[in-house]
Amino acid sequence: MVIQECGSPLDQLTDINVHLEKLKELNSLQQIHIWRCDSLEEIPTWISDSNSLRTISIKLCPKLTIPRERISLITSLRKMEIEDCPQVYHLETMLKDPLYRGIGLSG
Repeated sequence: MVIQECGSPLDQLTDINVHLEKLKELNSLQQIHIWRCDSLEEIPTWISDSNSLRTISIKLCPKLTIPRERISLITSLRKMEIEDCPQVYHLETMLKDPLYRGIGLSG
């Protein structure tokens, strides 16, 4: 599943959070790639409960935040990439821990 270029007033997909909630009903969803979504503010909680989801890639989402207490939501994934999301810079040090191998952060 690829979601991109959402969040500006001209886009049809202005509230990505509503659409991400609907994705939890897909039993075989294995990957989500989200690019340039200004309206993405946090990763939905259902992600940690998904049995099929293995990979999430999030790039260029300036409002994305991941509070430390919600890190467990992404540790159940095989691969997590976060690039150019300035509000999650605090995770860089934490992600160097071997416990979080497979999770990438850049930008």
